[in-house]
Amino acid sequence: MKDQIIETALYMFLNNGVLQTSLIDIAKSLNLTKGAIYHYFRSKDELLFASFDLIVMGMESYITPLEDHNISLKDTFGILYEIMVSQNTEEVTGQYEFLLYCSRTYPELKSKLIEATHKFNGVIKGKILEDIKKGKVRQDLDLDHVLLKISLIFEGTMYLNQVYSPIGMSYHVPKLFDEILNEIYGVN
Repeated sequence: MKDQIIETALYMFLNNGVLQTSLIDIAKSLNLTKGAIYHYFRSKDELLFASFDLIVMGMESYITPLEDHNISLKDTFGILYEIMVSQNTEEVTGQYEFLLYCSRTYPELKSKLIEATHKFNGVIKGKILEDIKKGKVRQDLDLDHVLLKISLIFEGTMYLNQVYSPIGMSYHVPKLFDEILNEIYGVN
């Protein structure tokens, strides 16, 4: 029941907004009483934190397979691209807005979001460092600059899919990833 409450709360937070969703609303949608919700969660904030964690765990589930050392950086970009174009734009938009709201309102949630972002960057950085050890990477590479660009492409694409057609964005993203690969490996 606890997982069902979290999933329902998350759905309502994403579709109605956090401030517009009450524990009574969540309870009614599950045919429960408010007291039944309190059996699992001491407050709306605690339920909101659990909902936040559910999204972050989902994000991390995309990152974990990328940690495989047998997957090249180029293939990693291909996987990231597939993730970006396979997402439901409205759902991602809602999650993005929810994460921003939570991270602005609750400092402890902001640190969890930053930690997930660092994990993503760590995977990419690890792949580049492996290629540096193998002598495959340009000697003058500014690694921090490249990591920032990759994050901006990934996060920016997720955000811009709200404004523009995901199909239109999907045309540009592979080109951007190719430019990053050229910058890393010095290939034209």
